[in-house]
Amino acid sequence: MNFFELNDYNSENEEEYNSFDEETLEDKVLYDKLESISKFKNHIDKEPEFYGITKISDVKILNIIEKNKENKKNVLSEYQIELFIDLYKSIKKEGNINNFNFVYEQISKIIFVSK
Repeated sequence: MNFFELNDYNSENEEEYNSFDEETLEDKVLYDKLESISKFKNHIDKEPEFYGITKISDVKILNIIEKNKENKKNVLSEYQIELFIDLYKSIKKEGNINNFNFVYEQISKIIFVSK
C-alpha cells in the first residue's frame, strides 16, 4: 500500500465530530475581530494622525468600536475612511463616517495623552 492509498478519504470510515460549543465559537469570533483590528492598525499607523496606534491594545479599540457612538466632525481622509470601512466589514459591524470619527477621536485622545 502506498501513501495515497493510506490517506484516501473514505466516507464509510467517517467518524461523527461534535460541533464546537457556544463558548468556543464566541472565542473564535472574538479572535477573528481582534485579528482584523491588528491588521487595521498595521495599515493605518502609517498615517500621521494615527502614529502610535500600535501601542493601543486591540481589545481597547474593539471596545471603542462596540460603543457605537457618533461624532459629526469629519477629520478623516478618504484613505482612512476606506480602512475603517474595511475594518467594520471584517468585524461584521455596521458603521458610518460619524462612527469612524468617534473611534478616531477616542484613539487620538489615547495616543496624544500617552506620548
